[in-house]
Amino acid sequence: MNKNHFSASTLRIMLISLIVILLVVLIGGFYFAQNWLLTDATNIKAKGYNSVSGNLSTNQLANLKIDVNNHKDASTKSNQLFYSKQSYTQDVKKDINEYASRIGITISDISPTSAPTIDANQTLISGVTAEFFSVTIKNPVQFNQLFEFVKAIESNLPFIKLTGISMDSGSDKNVTVKPMIIEVYTK
Repeated sequence: MNKNHFSASTLRIMLISLIVILLVVLIGGFYFAQNWLLTDATNIKAKGYNSVSGNLSTNQLANLKIDVNNHKDASTKSNQLFYSKQSYTQDVKKDINEYASRIGITISDISPTSAPTIDANQTLISGVTAEFFSVTIKNPVQFNQLFEFVKAIESNLPFIKLTGISMDSGSDKNVTVKPMIIEVYTK
């Protein structure tokens, strides 16, 4: 048989030494890990405060304020693209009659109508709906006046889109116009 060269007391001393070494390593590791985490937490906290309080100069803040004010006009204009859901029928009639009277055209009728089959499947922005109106003009009308009327309709705010027009030539510079279909957007 093989005889073991280690006595019980030697093994006990080696085991105690190994436990002491492991304890020293663990305590030292925890100490260094705690210092490292504390340093990182302090740095992150300082960065967080800097981002909240801001480190912009006075000039940068003034320029930012100017940019915000410049974009308010765009925001206001974008809100003017749509008619209000509550009063769009009266507003559309008022706008169309105003354009017609300014150009010298007489409107016989403005009434809500269904969407033309061409536009029935169009996709709109969420919260925006398309409404359609039939606009009947007293015939005959001069082509130049009709052209100016269409131009006035399509270049206004809130946005009105001419989706259908049919006309026949008449005498001289006059045309006969069938009821036009216009599209307005409500929000």
